[in-house]
Amino acid sequence: MTQASTPVTAGDVSKSARMLVGFIGVIVLALLSWQVVALGYRLETGSFGGGSPDAQASQGVAGAFVRYDYTAERTYELYFTVRNPDRLPVRVEGVDEDRLAGLTLERLAMIEDKPGRACCRPESAVPFQPVRLAPGGEVYLFATLRLAAPGGTQADCAYQAWSSVPMRFTVLGTTRHQEVPLLATLMIRLAPGTGCAV
Repeated sequence: MTQASTPVTAGDVSKSARMLVGFIGVIVLALLSWQVVALGYRLETGSFGGGSPDAQASQGVAGAFVRYDYTAERTYELYFTVRNPDRLPVRVEGVDEDRLAGLTLERLAMIEDKPGRACCRPESAVPFQPVRLAPGGEVYLFATLRLAAPGGTQADCAYQAWSSVPMRFTVLGTTRHQEVPLLATLMIRLAPGTGCAV
């Protein structure tokens, strides 16, 4: 006994093709939205900033700063926080050393912002390792930096300043690089002088 095959019409084919194109369109739109969210995601400065006890901290018209006088072969301590202000969890991977202009990162330590954990004392910090930040969370970072020797003769009161730190983080599986503003600008005075503004 022979069974009759059901004929397929051109309308059935075009309907299936439209459904397939629509399904692919939804997937592409979802992927694009995911990438737009990831690429637009930003970290911000947290609630803490400063330097070691030998730094001179001040609040000026241009904002807060922490200043050191340059000495060959010494290192400089910079304390700062990175905060996740938005609605997605992120993984902070560390300071983006390749983008740290004029400075070398010698050490990086951290304190996670958790209930009951001592805050803001460098002696409480542990060596940095990548850390997950929940929405609204922040991590306290303690960086030991070395400045490359300035070349030539420096004018009185000459200085170098950094108002942000390049950070590397991951959100939605996408690696991001961002200059995160500092609560207190790091300044290293290269040459002494009288009447220096900072």
